[in-house]
Amino acid sequence: IRPEWSEHYINYGLLKDHLRSFYSRRVQLRHAISPDGSVAVDDFVELSGAEDVDDLMPQRFFQCVDAVKCYDGCGDSLLGERIDIEKARYTLSTLEREEFSSLIEQHIKSVGVFYRNALLPHIQQRIECQDYEEASQALLETMAFACTNIVTFRQLLIRYDAFCITFEGLPLSAAYLQKIVMDVHDMFELERADEFEKQITIGLQIQEDELETGRRKMSPRGRNILAEQVQKFHALLDITD
Repeated sequence: IRPEWSEHYINYGLLKDHLRSFYSRRVQLRHAISPDGSVAVDDFVELSGAEDVDDLMPQRFFQCVDAVKCYDGCGDSLLGERIDIEKARYTLSTLEREEFSSLIEQHIKSVGVFYRNALLPHIQQRIECQDYEEASQALLETMAFACTNIVTFRQLLIRYDAFCITFEGLPLSAAYLQKIVMDVHDMFELERADEFEKQITIGLQIQEDELETGRRKMSPRGRNILAEQVQKFHALLDITD
């Protein structure tokens, strides 16, 4: 990982911490359940992160349910409004899925902007200047950047899936997963990377054949490494299907 590119990678630590906050919230929800299987509305609103119940009710995430009332000596209710635990879990699951999908989409978009607007143009520029060795190195670094983000992306999906299994959360839909995977494929523009590899390989071969130029040559092994890395990049993308 190049330090100067650090802000452009998917922030695995940040998203993992966000998932941990989901775990913590579910544990708190368990402790808030009363014997009748309900949760105080005020407690639930605080857990959900909403400012008040009106932020949740219009979306019809849950409905208040009748609960046994307890009264103090002045006749005031000690329980107040309560919601059924299943409704509470479904509401949190919906919010968590929305939060997670929104965050991961933001990070993927940021990665894509840097990849398309900075890394690929740099490779193109090196090729146009016939600096094929530099272009080769830039392509390898760009592929490493892409592969790192793809692995991170897959790990986050696995972690979210594990969370859903543990706490009966709402998994990402098959349609959404298909869409986001296609977005990742499109973002890394496989055809363009392949074209760069071909241009660089041909350029290096020509330079090696033109011994009179006196330029330092790249060995055939170097060209093979370039081809192997691009193939690995293809394989890594394929397993995200």
